[in-house]
Amino acid sequence: QLSTTDQVPELAVKPNSSNHEQPTYFLEPQTPPAEAVITQVEGKQVELWLGGLQPKILSAFAKGSVLAIIDQANQEQGLVQLESRQGLVGKGKVLAASPHILRPGALLQERVRGIPKNLTLRIAIDPSLEKDQTKAKQALQGIKGIEVLPLQLGEVDYILSRMTTPHQQELASSPEATLPPVGSIGLFSPSQKLVPDSFGAPEETIQQAVTRLRAKLKSLLAVRLVKLALNSNSSRLQVAATLTLQGNEQAVISEAVTVRGMNRSLTPNQATSAGLNSTIPRIKPGQPVLCSFYKINPD
Repeated sequence: QLSTTDQVPELAVKPNSSNHEQPTYFLEPQTPPAEAVITQVEGKQVELWLGGLQPKILSAFAKGSVLAIIDQANQEQGLVQLESRQGLVGKGKVLAASPHILRPGALLQERVRGIPKNLTLRIAIDPSLEKDQTKAKQALQGIKGIEVLPLQLGEVDYILSRMTTPHQQELASSPEATLPPVGSIGLFSPSQKLVPDSFGAPEETIQQAVTRLRAKLKSLLAVRLVKLALNSNSSRLQVAATLTLQGNEQAVISEAVTVRGMNRSLTPNQATSAGLNSTIPRIKPGQPVLCSFYKINPD
């Protein structure tokens, strides 16, 4: 189960220095970035530890995913195809590899993801629904692509819950302008963040709530699929994308870069902060935005 906090990280550097451009703790990376490491080798079969994967994209690494074996110079030395995965432990077969590199401790980087065809949106039911929990489960199971899982017994995407007084007290300091009324039914993230526009009226029945949420659940499933397909952290394409207000390209709303495709002379701190505006503009409903793609300078 994932957990988060509301702590906002801060970075303080010596004035009039370039320390903000230096690697974290001033330590240069000793090994290339990687998604996995070989732990066992038996002929053409290998066991992998997938500890370098982000938790939210773990589902994308199913049977058929391909990882590249790399050396200390970040050069590809072979390929491994994933055959099965249990948690962070995977088993795969070697498609090709240099004999000297196929050993425990060898690092692997993502090449091809294996997003499952039967991808689902995993919903847990909160105890606050009390006697309506069974009805909620039955109603959710009637929606294609929705999987109902026990709360706290596995990783879930969202939690169907009733707004309670303790919930409101916990959320009192949140940036939400108006909290849903006590008794209303809606969705929380696993970190207990409100899903916008998911709560209804307090007198709503559980069947009415699930019917109302059907379209949103479908949208959230589509968003999950898109997020699993995005690979900006592992792609070697030398591209970046920015989202700006139309007519004002200096008003940067968001920016994404392919970290491994960037100029290798940049430090990670420089890469993630390059081109970002310190002030994110507010977007009004109906206001047009512009998405731009551009090439990053090669090495």
